[in-house]
Amino acid sequence: MSMTSKVLRNAAFQMMSQVVTTALSWVLLLALTGYLGDKGFGQLFFALSFAFIASVFLNLGINTFLQKEVARDSTEGQRLLAHAMSLKLGLALIVYPLIMIVGRAMGVTGDPLAAIDIIGLGFVVGSFGQTFSTYLQGEQLGWAPAAGLILEKLVVTVACVALLWGGHGLVAVAWVHLAGALISTLYTGLVLYRRVPFALGFELAQYRRIAKGAVPFMTFIVFGEIYVRVDVLMLGNMAGDDVVGWYGAAFRFYGTMLFITNIFMTTVFPAITRKFANDHGDGEAGVATRRSFNLMMLVAVPVGLGMMLVAEHLVALTFKTDNFFHTIGNLQILGLSMILVCATVGLGSALIANDKQGTWAKASIGAAALNPLLNWVFIPFFQNSMGNGGFGAAIATVITEAFMLIVAVRLMPAGIFNRSTSVSTLRALCAGLVMLLAAQPVMQLGLIPIVLVSVASYVAAVLVFRVLPQDDLHHIVHAVRNAAKRGA
Repeated sequence: MSMTSKVLRNAAFQMMSQVVTTALSWVLLLALTGYLGDKGFGQLFFALSFAFIASVFLNLGINTFLQKEVARDSTEGQRLLAHAMSLKLGLALIVYPLIMIVGRAMGVTGDPLAAIDIIGLGFVVGSFGQTFSTYLQGEQLGWAPAAGLILEKLVVTVACVALLWGGHGLVAVAWVHLAGALISTLYTGLVLYRRVPFALGFELAQYRRIAKGAVPFMTFIVFGEIYVRVDVLMLGNMAGDDVVGWYGAAFRFYGTMLFITNIFMTTVFPAITRKFANDHGDGEAGVATRRSFNLMMLVAVPVGLGMMLVAEHLVALTFKTDNFFHTIGNLQILGLSMILVCATVGLGSALIANDKQGTWAKASIGAAALNPLLNWVFIPFFQNSMGNGGFGAAIATVITEAFMLIVAVRLMPAGIFNRSTSVSTLRALCAGLVMLLAAQPVMQLGLIPIVLVSVASYVAAVLVFRVLPQDDLHHIVHAVRNAAKRGA
């Protein structure tokens, strides 16, 4: 099976699983905001963001290094996995106590503190599941992590709805998140163990190999996640739990719609990595990168702009209270960020696959310095001017992602991001503009008319503007036919 056919089949499974997890996420968000309110949801989102930032130090680039090495050559994968697991176990014994200490040092008390402790433990458990998942993704077996995610979402959603309906609150929800992480980790671990029996390894030479290989990824991941999540911590200190709740609700929608980057990283990135590893000067790696980038932008533009169009109706449908009115503006700004994030992930992944992760990591350091500075200016300004500091945090996110995209374009090796790619991206943006204009007459008619008109107008504009290069289109059609034949 060709690389493109395999990627398309994996992507199709990922897309189907995304439909399920998106539906579950919407139900969960509806229950959490409905029962906890904006302040209670803000406390939960703060705990999740705090634990997420802390859990970054459980990874330190190990997962990305493992995925890349397995994608290139799986013969050493079992040994690398064994030592990666023992390294992460040692890190967990350090990081989790720090989560508890820092939470108390920040002055958090009561149920919010208990939520940080419990959810932090859930992230520790889940970090091992992420390692199992990245190994499977490196072998292009993305169905297993996707199935594990569905299982986790199903457990968390059903249990949270039942407990909240029964009168339980924040702490019970935290325990459910821990249970979901444990179940998903056990599932992916079992699937991997049946394929690659593993145990803990303790060879110093392997530790050195992992540490040396993971350092560039560590820099990017640590600083990258800091600039993505630090806004929530700053909002909590500079605004309040309700403002965090408004921003957190928008961020949940935003995170759900970032399925494009998730699919790219789980299906396309391993395949591109193999292309760069086996590049014999024929340019196939560059061609594969351009095709995947063009396809991702083709999807990212309508999804991002679509978030702006449906934000008001989506918020009204999800939240039966005026408390989340400010979520609308936050979500509209984050829609722009999503397009930039998708472009950055596409180009950044090509840099990593081409062994440019060290240079790319430096960009994340700049972003980690820029984003808090922007938040320090924008959060209090918009908190004072419109009572919604989250709007400022969203703007800071857009500016930071634009900075990352500019750096990624400048770092691209010659011949990968060329004139054809630029033209295709501009045409996709023009098609998106047509979609925005076409949807204006039906903006007051409801969510379904907006979606139908937007989809129809965007597809028509894509065909008229010939967004995808002819060679890319023929290649994709051929790959789809091959995948369909094999599937039949």
